[in-house]
Amino acid sequence: MDLASERLIYSFTIPEELQMYLDLVSNEKVMEFITARPLSVEEGKKKFSKIMEINDSDMDIGVYSIYTKSQTEFVGIAKVVPYEKNVYEIGYSLYPKFWGVHFGTEVSQKMVEIGKNLENAKSLIAIIDPNNIASRKILEKSEFTHYKMGTVYDIPAEFLILNLEEDEI
Repeated sequence: MDLASERLIYSFTIPEELQMYLDLVSNEKVMEFITARPLSVEEGKKKFSKIMEINDSDMDIGVYSIYTKSQTEFVGIAKVVPYEKNVYEIGYSLYPKFWGVHFGTEVSQKMVEIGKNLENAKSLIAIIDPNNIASRKILEKSEFTHYKMGTVYDIPAEFLILNLEEDEI
């Protein structure tokens, strides 16, 4: 399934995109606020294998590769995946050259749109590094609010939530 926003095209990540994924997750700047360090090739391959499992399991949601419409240049990845019952996680990772041009906002809004269209979704969750001010601002534009603090990959994490129904989780 291919999707589009104003300047970007989204398609489910496929096996042929492994090398592009490995290049993305080995980028120190990209991974600074995700795992606090670049992934090794072995770690990247394991995560990519999990992405393939996710994308094989549900045709409505999963992990998307993002390309520019104009040059079909690889921008990064985004996801809408199950988090817990009736709650879905959205997220994205973009190459630094695409930071500061509102691609993060465009991607976030597209993932929220996908999440809102899921029949059983009551809430969307986004998990960020508490020091990632840019991602927090992007998510707040989509009406996410602070939910809780925790840890992911043994590093501090802030969970933001967008309730899609009146009742909170």
